[in-house]
Amino acid sequence: MVDDWEDRVSEDKAKASRVMDVWRWCDELTVMQAALLANDLDPSVKFCYVEFWEIHKRPSGYEAAKHAITRALKSGKIKGEVIPKTHSDEYGVEGDVDATTSNVDVESLKTWLETERGVRPAFFFPAVESKTIPDYMNPKHSRYSPKLAAAVRVWQAMEDENLLRGKPVLSAMTDWMETRYKDLELIWKSKINKTAISECAKIANWKTEGGATKTPE
Repeated sequence: MVDDWEDRVSEDKAKASRVMDVWRWCDELTVMQAALLANDLDPSVKFCYVEFWEIHKRPSGYEAAKHAITRALKSGKIKGEVIPKTHSDEYGVEGDVDATTSNVDVESLKTWLETERGVRPAFFFPAVESKTIPDYMNPKHSRYSPKLAAAVRVWQAMEDENLLRGKPVLSAMTDWMETRYKDLELIWKSKINKTAISECAKIANWKTEGGATKTPE
């Protein structure tokens, strides 16, 4: 009987782990989902109704995560879409950020968690991905250079052939950085630093002969 019970527990844990892994397929998550997953809670089970629970009955850590993610989303530190509540009720007032429909870009969220908050929640940074951050990519390092880190990140991003389709390499990298210039800290006087973006693209460029990238057949 004990062996059977242990087998069932083991199977349940394995199943739960597989379900959580599926959430890692998402490029975007709602604020609610992100806050739950940051606390290792599955948004697809009973917690999908968490926003309709009284606050004191919500899981420990959920409100803190939701508040932090919401503030970062509203300030532009995390990319995504803010959708306000359309009506007032006992759970919030009209105009508040609607955690069930507002969404965040997962990669932007992970960058913010790691570089801005200095945390790596297990769901977003699973053990298989865990590794020491190279000194040149660590914002806390005394010689950290945002331009160097941006050049490395844009070079890595070009693994996605869709980003290069029909474009010169420099243009593709420039486009990628211009949509993420805040995350990459390519800013001058609170505005996009196009000079820095151009410099990073030139450093990361491996196709110095120029010309558009051929479309894969």
